[in-house]
Amino acid sequence: MENIKKIYFGLAFALAVAAFELIKTQANTEIFISFNSISLLFPKWIWANITFLGDGLFVFLVLSFFVRKNMQVLWSGFFAGLITLLLVNFLKSYFDVPRPAGVLDINSFNIIGPMLKKRAFPSGHTATIFTLVGILGLYLKSAKIKIILLNLGLLVGFSRIAVGAHWPSDILFGISIGLISSLIAYSLVQNLKIKSSTNVDLIFAGMLLFSAIYFITFYDSSLQEVFLLQLIFGMIFLLKLSFDLFILIKNKRKNP
Repeated sequence: MENIKKIYFGLAFALAVAAFELIKTQANTEIFISFNSISLLFPKWIWANITFLGDGLFVFLVLSFFVRKNMQVLWSGFFAGLITLLLVNFLKSYFDVPRPAGVLDINSFNIIGPMLKKRAFPSGHTATIFTLVGILGLYLKSAKIKIILLNLGLLVGFSRIAVGAHWPSDILFGISIGLISSLIAYSLVQNLKIKSSTNVDLIFAGMLLFSAIYFITFYDSSLQEVFLLQLIFGMIFLLKLSFDLFILIKNKRKNP
């Protein structure tokens, strides 16, 4: 585990340095244009759905798979998500870096979804997906699953360039934030030695269930292409959490 922590910290530091170095050079724009042009090789709906996997509410609902399974993953994911949210919003406001659409001719690159012009640095979607990747990487034992998750995270990060929303530097620093947040949250949960309990599981399950209902009925992702994905996963989350609540309430009545 200590080796994994060192890898996380070293990678986060290296990517943060690389991000700031990119900002100083023309390479940031050149890499963006080159990578963004690749998005034209695939239909828009593919990139829209990939980028949606880094949506904050979607990633939060992924934690529903750990209700009744692993309380530490739930707590770590919850704390890491809060840390990421605070860091990303603070840095976006502090630096207020223009997005590609706020600097470049909008006809010179591909845009999928809403045209965003401000608060580019860092990429919130990338930070969010790598918060989840980081947390699961610390808890899961399967090397194959870790590799799959890493590739998924990188694909989501790339998709932020593909949809024309972020510079490469935003992606690199987003990865860095996700890894650091997961390390902080993991250490916090381990030091607090939080244990599972039916009452806490009920609170988490209930909170996630209401989030799933909102996700299906009212949540606007600003991407029309993701409606089907949002509906399918929303129903999966809803059914999973409804079942979990049923079991938890049943157990609560047996062991008041």
